[in-house]
Amino acid sequence: MSKLELLKHQIDNMNLRIKNTEVEINMKKNKIIELNSEKEKITTLLNTENELYKQMIKQHDDLLEIQNTTTTNYNQLEEAATTLLEILNSKCGGL
Repeated sequence: MSKLELLKHQIDNMNLRIKNTEVEINMKKNKIIELNSEKEKITTLLNTENELYKQMIKQHDDLLEIQNTTTTNYNQLEEAATTLLEILNSKCGGL
């Protein structure tokens, strides 16, 4: 082989390596894009789940407040009924 042919062969080999490297870079770029897209989907899902969890905690707190109010109201009704019975017993007992 002449020096010129040898140089051409080396250039061809370098070109092939460059093309292979470009293909590999493009594949990795596509994988990165795919992974970023998946990350965005997961982030969106997590944000949605966090918001739902916050709503659930708020609803739980609201239900506890309703339960406490209901218990208080029940106790007041029970006291009122007891007082009313005592009044009725004292009135009827006096007859």
